[in-house]
Amino acid sequence: VHPIIAAMNAVGYDAGTLGNHEFNYGLDFLTRALEGAAHPLVCANALRPDGAPIWPTHVLLDRRLITGTGREVPIRIAVTGVLPPQTALWDSEVLGGQVRTAGIEDTTRALVPTLRAQGADLVVVLCHSGIGRGPENAATAVAAVPGVDVVLAGHTHQVFPGPVEAAADVEPAAGTLCGKPAVMAGCHGTHLGVVDLLLDHGDAEGAGGWRILAHQSRAEPVLRNGPPRTRLRPQAAVQAAAAEAHDATRSYLRARVGRSATPLSTHFALAAETAATRIVAEATLDHARRALQGRPEARLPLLAAAAPFKAGGPGGPAHFTDI
Repeated sequence: VHPIIAAMNAVGYDAGTLGNHEFNYGLDFLTRALEGAAHPLVCANALRPDGAPIWPTHVLLDRRLITGTGREVPIRIAVTGVLPPQTALWDSEVLGGQVRTAGIEDTTRALVPTLRAQGADLVVVLCHSGIGRGPENAATAVAAVPGVDVVLAGHTHQVFPGPVEAAADVEPAAGTLCGKPAVMAGCHGTHLGVVDLLLDHGDAEGAGGWRILAHQSRAEPVLRNGPPRTRLRPQAAVQAAAAEAHDATRSYLRARVGRSATPLSTHFALAAETAATRIVAEATLDHARRALQGRPEARLPLLAAAAPFKAGGPGGPAHFTDI
């Protein structure tokens, strides 16, 4: 089992969706990795070339809740997921035309009536998309779709509720998009997104349906900046699930491949050239020159451009390469 999937199995997820980076190594690798998942994975807008969904578009979770008066009442929660429609383009080289994608808002709007027709009391959208109404960052547009109750957003590595610019339909303090509860849990496991719902089920005989009376969204930090600065205690079962692959990866990364007399960092890469980006550009030129040997193009001048993968920004003050 893929170590990340093994760790997720140990946590005990109810459902999950995919983001664009899951496709970075091709569809075959992704399919094999997901086979080990103990929970359903849904994605409504990743399609085969003929338009059929690659994964289930949604899952219906039937649960039972105990009300404040002690009654046990069933509830059906529909979970669907969407990802940036540019995913098929971004990874076109490795996907080889096996995947095409549809728009986030259009897909959600078309699917929600089906979910309600199948008896969904709550509709949760796992939206691997940033806050906004554009093609790539469309979480706000998803929240505006009638019938959507909760949005779990992502992709842009922001923390919401948090320091996000407020707008008419974005309330960072309240943690709502278009009045609907929403959360985005940062990146790289920095936060846990939590949405609490206060629900009502109508009369005492159990008639009527579920409705949301109140809600609260929050992003719980995994690393607390104190004082004292503390990290939440890791769960032993999760660590054990990924331990073998984690140790092997660290051993691989510790292998010495060379020596540099110059520190390699991207601390000021957005302002000027740095040694870290320069060495990447030089390696690219060296590779190109070797590949062009014996060809007419070998006499042409070569240029190389290199951009830093980590250079601060939304990733935070530790989001730099520093060797």
